[in-house]
Amino acid sequence: MGRHAQFADVVNNINGLTTYCSSNTQVVIRSGISSDSDNTYAMTNSGEITVNITVSGVNGLDTGSEAANTWYFIYLIKNLTTGTVAGLLSTSSTSPTMPSGYTLKRRIGAVRNNAASNFLWFDSLGGGSEKWIKFAQITFDSLVSGAAGNTAWQTVSASSWAPSTAVALDVTIGPNDTNSAVRLQISKTPGTAGVNGYRSKYLSSGISADDEIIIPCNASQQFDWKTDNVSGATVYLTANGYIDRL
Repeated sequence: MGRHAQFADVVNNINGLTTYCSSNTQVVIRSGISSDSDNTYAMTNSGEITVNITVSGVNGLDTGSEAANTWYFIYLIKNLTTGTVAGLLSTSSTSPTMPSGYTLKRRIGAVRNNAASNFLWFDSLGGGSEKWIKFAQITFDSLVSGAAGNTAWQTVSASSWAPSTAVALDVTIGPNDTNSAVRLQISKTPGTAGVNGYRSKYLSSGISADDEIIIPCNASQQFDWKTDNVSGATVYLTANGYIDRL
């Protein structure tokens, strides 16, 4: 079977195919087109595909049963013989166990569940291969809270809020102390304690100082930060989402 007529438009790229959580056990793949992971064929989804983690195989979990507090990667898959396009969930970011007859795949997102095995609700934005994922739940996702006087670089893990494929974090920062100001510094290269430079953000006193920023993370979903004063204002960072490069 030859390549799709639109293949030239999607080589090593994704058009559409954003994803969102529709229930505690389901994610939805929106319409779009992408090349497969080997850049050999195009895969087109003309509608919406619902993928349910309680289902085994096609439009479900690739193998085993659901585990709590786990990242699951979302794939678009295709059966070349029948032309059928479907979805799949897997704990592997590169090598899902493919259902019988399905040979093409492309990772198009990720979803995490909590201790109760309920998916964290999210929506993804972006028409290309870089997706911006925004969480619907933003009341219990503190990365840093009440930390004061950290003038040495601190490493924080965001692995509960970003998968291993994430390249950056979407966070809200601000001062906990409304009577003091603080300058927050974020390393441009996580794991290097700012040796390659850092981003500096001045947080004035008052709740109006809250700000949403994008910060880099490494493959372990870590970022480095510190403040410029020994005492005074305390700061917080909360996770809103992340950027995933597919």
